[in-house]
Amino acid sequence: MSTMPRHFSAILGADLATRYFNDGQVGGAGTRPWHALDRKPDDVVAVKSGASAFFPGKCDLKPQLDARGVDTILIAGAVTNICCESSARDAVELDYKVIMISDALSGQAHGLHEATLATFYRIFGDVRPSKDVIGLLR
Repeated sequence: MSTMPRHFSAILGADLATRYFNDGQVGGAGTRPWHALDRKPDDVVAVKSGASAFFPGKCDLKPQLDARGVDTILIAGAVTNICCESSARDAVELDYKVIMISDALSGQAHGLHEATLATFYRIFGDVRPSKDVIGLLR
């Protein structure tokens, strides 16, 4: 088990910091896939212990993707301007092609989602709605 970052308590308060940290640990409430998700036996499963799924030592997603020859990453989830943006930017730095799926992301407050997508599109990668991404996959 990793150690809670020192800044969590200062930012979130002791109780919320502890809950937030524990929920993100392997087996924690925040790591359980959505009950209706149609998971297949060969799906990649990774648990991250930091904001980015691509930060060294915080997740084993990169070696799993590299072993499969993946070169393009689709980003969906919550929170757009924190974990999703951190993962997307780190993936770009690792030379993946990255698409943030605009209507499959959720920001924490009005304007933050939109600002992240505008900045990401401006310099880092692509931003598309799910309808367009599904069309690309076909």
